Amino acid sequence: MSYFKRTITNYSKEYEFIQGFITSLTMSDRRITCLTDDLEEQYATTGVAPHFTLDVDGAVQLIFTRRLNVPEPDFCYTVRDDKGRINTNLFFSTNISASGTNAVRTFKYRLISNDSVIRLEFDNYNGDLSAPAVRLMTICCGDDHYSSATITSADPFFSNFVSLDNSVVRKTDRLSYTYDAEAPANIEMIKSKVFVVANSTIRSFSAEGLFDVSYVPQYNLLSIGGKDYYALDSHTVMEV
Repeated sequence: MSYFKRTITNYSKEYEFIQGFITSLTMSDRRITCLTDDLEEQYATTGVAPHFTLDVDGAVQLIFTRRLNVPEPDFCYTVRDDKGRINTNLFFSTNISASGTNAVRTFKYRLISNDSVIRLEFDNYNGDLSAPAVRLMTICCGDDHYSSATITSADPFFSNFVSLDNSVVRKTDRLSYTYDAEAPANIEMIKSKVFVVANSTIRSFSAEGLFDVSYVPQYNLLSIGGKDYYALDSHTVMEV
């Protein structure tokens, strides 16, 4: 179980900055791997938009592609996932600098994980992760892997399990969300479940380390009952 909040900033060439960003992520959790092995060659090739792919626990792949607009270059990477739910620009600077030029470049990310759940949040160079530009979550339940671009009661997950590939998964609403403004410390919690709709059947399972709560401030690290939790949204926490 882990919680990392990191700012990756380098005065270097762009390839070196991106390599440091990838290394930080893959060292933070061994279930995150880079599938691209020719990155340095891409940056050395004129007219090529460098790109790299991160695999997150076999549940989803994130593709980062350098924007190369002419005559005014963007200072960002377009971030997409292989399920077609994420398509966001992540900015590393406001200065126009060729990729081979030494310059200050910055990305920020937060990674929260336990044995079953991985949560990734990315933000721009000038962000503070209070409203992350990119959010991604994966859940592993036995042989089943699921991923979601965000995490709300209505947001779909997608299964990477062979027999359920691309099946829509949604969290169920079983908790009557009640919040006592006069006693906000009284937090009701139950184990969070999702249901899978596949081939006209419904399968229920428990997502270990993921819980529904009556109310918490989102994007915060909390202590509840002597344990640490991260608030994914105002009604969902994961154990850290």
